[in-house]
Amino acid sequence: MIYPVCRPKGLDAREAECRWDEHAPLARWHHVGMPRHAQSGVNLPLTADASVVHGFAMLRFPTDQDLLERMYDSADGQAVIAADALCLVGNVTSLRTGEYIVRDPPVSLGVPD
Repeated sequence: MIYPVCRPKGLDAREAECRWDEHAPLARWHHVGMPRHAQSGVNLPLTADASVVHGFAMLRFPTDQDLLERMYDSADGQAVIAADALCLVGNVTSLRTGEYIVRDPPVSLGVPD
């Protein structure tokens, strides 16, 4: 799952980053079927007409069953995540995606390709 996220109006970038950092432990605890969770903040749009997105949350689940049945540890855990997200997210789009590795380079030894 990939979630392009916009912060709520009135929440500045610094505070949003702090709240996102505070959200990470909750996600690790309550998203039991998710072995990988990455957060990427947008530093600067590259084009003037770029959509306003402040960050991306990327949640990886090994199988569709993990996504559908183990997204949360419980109904209470789902409520905790939802309540925390209200302080962090102004607008979000949920994108269910597949990942196709095009290139997976070995660890760099400082030698250019």
